[in-house]
Amino acid sequence: MGWITYDRFKEKELNRELWEIDSQFPKENYKIEVKEGELIMEATSAKEFLGIKASKNYLKKLDVWEPAYVGEALRIIAKRKDVKGIEVTFTPYLNESFGEGNVHLRGVSKRLCYLIGINYKYDEGNVLQNSDVFVHLWDREADSYLAVGGRIHYKDIIPELSEITLGLEWSDDFKYKISNCTIPYCSPVQAFNSLIKDDASSISKHGLEFWDIKIDIFGKRLSRIKAAVSDVKIKPI
Repeated sequence: MGWITYDRFKEKELNRELWEIDSQFPKENYKIEVKEGELIMEATSAKEFLGIKASKNYLKKLDVWEPAYVGEALRIIAKRKDVKGIEVTFTPYLNESFGEGNVHLRGVSKRLCYLIGINYKYDEGNVLQNSDVFVHLWDREADSYLAVGGRIHYKDIIPELSEITLGLEWSDDFKYKISNCTIPYCSPVQAFNSLIKDDASSISKHGLEFWDIKIDIFGKRLSRIKAAVSDVKIKPI
């Protein structure tokens, strides 16, 4: 089966037959709104980090920016799991965000987490410093990113594009999509390529354990991350 529309957010509120919401934050620290064909997501941290901490192993192996990780600020979790491809059209609200964090699409198998999204990093004066598009692969068994090829970053795409489609697809290999470009994943380490090919083949036959659209926040200071999603497509198995 080819690509089909999963949601275009044409209703007045989030379709609970398709999605569920999860957050480690209190309700007053996140907001979800469906408006004019967009799902608008927003999460705000606090300087006290809201008492949330990541696992020690995650902090040890994160090695990104600052080891003061707040956590999964907001998750929009899809109820349909029998998919081998997902595409999401994002609009990052860079002028209404500050601090550090990201918005991304995540697909999770029993072995790997596949992430593709947009970083938000602002300096102390709330001037945007980093808006890379990233592709991350997290090994759930090793509890770390793949040592080689586990973190790929593309600069100078955002904010030149105000809207961007990002995707993940699994067949006999793993591909990711940035705008109109579909890119086959390839690691310099053959063992990682073999691992990913085996995992992709399994996903293409059995689907994902789960997938979601989410906001993460990194918390060395007050942060707010805001973005909209206008279109979600899936490729059923």
